[in-house]
Amino acid sequence: MKKSFILTNIFALFLTSCSSFKSAERIPAAANLPCQEIIKEFFIDKKSDVMATELKKYLKMDLNAEEVGTFFKEFSDADAKLTDRQVETFRAIFLYGKEDAKIRQELLKEFSSQMNGTPVDETNKTWEKFAAHKKKVDAKKEKLIANEKTEAGKAAAVEKGAIYEKLYYSCKTQIKGKPTPVDLKYAKRLTYALTAGGLGSSIISYNVVHWDEEKNQKYFNELYFTLGIGVVLSFIGGKLVLANPNLNPWTGKMPMAFLSNAISDAGVSGIYAFMFKTKDTILEKKLQDLESDPEANKKLHELMVIAEENHLFEKHLKNTQDMFKDKNTDQSMNPAEFDHVATMDDIDLDESRELLMSALAEQEYQEKSGVMKTGYAAVDRFTFHRIFNLMSVPSNIGLTILMHNQMCMSEDPKKGFMKAVGLYMGASILMDAMYFKSKKELINQ
Repeated sequence: MKKSFILTNIFALFLTSCSSFKSAERIPAAANLPCQEIIKEFFIDKKSDVMATELKKYLKMDLNAEEVGTFFKEFSDADAKLTDRQVETFRAIFLYGKEDAKIRQELLKEFSSQMNGTPVDETNKTWEKFAAHKKKVDAKKEKLIANEKTEAGKAAAVEKGAIYEKLYYSCKTQIKGKPTPVDLKYAKRLTYALTAGGLGSSIISYNVVHWDEEKNQKYFNELYFTLGIGVVLSFIGGKLVLANPNLNPWTGKMPMAFLSNAISDAGVSGIYAFMFKTKDTILEKKLQDLESDPEANKKLHELMVIAEENHLFEKHLKNTQDMFKDKNTDQSMNPAEFDHVATMDDIDLDESRELLMSALAEQEYQEKSGVMKTGYAAVDRFTFHRIFNLMSVPSNIGLTILMHNQMCMSEDPKKGFMKAVGLYMGASILMDAMYFKSKKELINQ
């Protein structure tokens, strides 16, 4: 019954289309048969797919048999005597609301009212959004045609404009507040594009910014750490946040990106500080060398000042009490005066080992850190990232919107994917160069 209903509507409307509209307007260049021949062929073969194939060529829409029936049922209910311009509007409504029958019906209701002479309902926000998008599409289609001088060129421009219109509306369906199958399909591809583009840009930018550094084990360890963590976080962040079609770009994705970046970075910064901190064996060697150093007393004084400024005496109270070989030495003196009254001969290195190791570690931090210091390498890194994210997060969200449109608006999915990767890599190279350079200067990491 349902199939008969659909085919009846198709037949009736095709008869109407043959008599009511110009053949050139009704049948596209892609169709080899005139309207009457399509119907004749349909009844000879008794195959609905013959009709559906030619309809899709005319409509330039990928519809199944049920959608074809729905389209022409709504077309019939609207009016069989539409002008060419109104047919275009009807087609745009169907494309715009293809994934949402409620929105499509609301637009058709407003459209029918306007055809009956009722002024546009200015309070209808759905129609307002649709009209704004249609205006943009129409301008693009008119521009394509205007750029051609020959009839063949103009005909090709019409076909190209129809493809653009179909792709545009399928890409803009997220404005209705919920993801469509198209959104879900491209969300997965977008995640891979973000990961691939981010990896490529990180490799290039890191090597450019650190070009003058010695290519030793530390250099490559930090490079591998940066790339490894970057790939993992790009994929997870892309899948859950940036490429998530269920989130609004600015009210959903942006706060989620700030939050997820902070949570993940808390662990990553700690891991980085642990992996790349100065090893205890190096500090032990420095402490041993201190005894034979000609400037031992001067360096001891520097360590005492560092210990005082960073409250290490209070932290290592027992070591402070047992620091001097002569237990009668006045320990209430200002550490800044130690070089006047205490030398390496007065210090018990075994008793003060923990204190001096902490002072040496702090000295290492002071020498290796950048202009932005918090006292801890992990906190330096975490703080820097929070500041840099104020610029990088909005930029990345804007890029993901452009990348989605690049993939969605490309007729060839592979080319669209490669263009999206290239777009993200190009923009990320600049962003990553700023990131690595400013990180090196501000926190020297």
